[in-house]
Amino acid sequence: MHRYILIVVSLALIVVFVGCLVYSFFNADFSFVDTISAISSFFVATLTVITVYTTSRQMDFMKQQLDQMRDEQRMSEQPVLDVIDLKFEIERPCFYHSPEGYSFQSRYFFTLKINNVSSYPAIFSDVSAELIINQGKTELVLGAVSRRLNVIAANTTSDMINIIFAGDTSGRILSALRSLTTSSLPKLKLVVTYKSLSGASYALEHMYLLDIREDSDEQGTILKNWHTTITAAPVEEKEAIEILRKIPSGEKQDELFELAKKAFDAKLSGGTSLGVAMIEVPQKFALKSITDEQFNEITEVLPGRHLRAGYLEGGDEQR
Repeated sequence: MHRYILIVVSLALIVVFVGCLVYSFFNADFSFVDTISAISSFFVATLTVITVYTTSRQMDFMKQQLDQMRDEQRMSEQPVLDVIDLKFEIERPCFYHSPEGYSFQSRYFFTLKINNVSSYPAIFSDVSAELIINQGKTELVLGAVSRRLNVIAANTTSDMINIIFAGDTSGRILSALRSLTTSSLPKLKLVVTYKSLSGASYALEHMYLLDIREDSDEQGTILKNWHTTITAAPVEEKEAIEILRKIPSGEKQDELFELAKKAFDAKLSGGTSLGVAMIEVPQKFALKSITDEQFNEITEVLPGRHLRAGYLEGGDEQR
């Protein structure tokens, strides 16, 4: 198009030049040189504006092409991650002492591996998970400290990743596992964020329903025993806890604590852990490209709110 504009302007200058030349022969007062100079300046200025505009359009088009090529390059080098060897277990309840006080609770252990099925490495992979219980229109969330893998090489599998959920002092997860309706079962949300070497950011999301194994009535009995023992312990062991709080720290307090711990454990059935089935919710699966702002928001917010590794805000986080 720029070439056509130059041709039109050149032809216009030629016509004006010839017209002015002919007119000057019949009019002695006509200043041919001054007129041609003024007209030429006008055309040069007009041509300059058109050239700048056309060049700007061309630069914008070239920038769009470069952005598109960069996006295509990023997508072609996208690492593709998958999660394998998932396992969820409930730890046998125990009597715990922490700076926050005394509690009776089970911890929950979630293990998995990250498999890079692509030919490109993934860097800065953050693995975070949370347990979710539906209670009407609200959700109770139990978070855990996230894990970071700096590099997952192409076509390799990571070491086992261990995520521990603690702080369920009222046995809410155990109660939800005993539910007879699917909608009331606890859910585990897994989010893996990572980057490619080119700097593109991605998020992998999974959701799982947690349920005790359907083929084992014994597990249901054990789960009920653990749940009822935890909920009853604060009342049944109230006197022992009060004594422990009053006794100064030392050998005598440690001995009394171990006695209370053994007395609580004697009421429990089953072994050291209880396996839980993980049933994936296909509709919640997502593997998507995210912006750098979204990546930074996820990696900065999730680990921070999970550092306490328990029900937030002193017990339950509702949302």
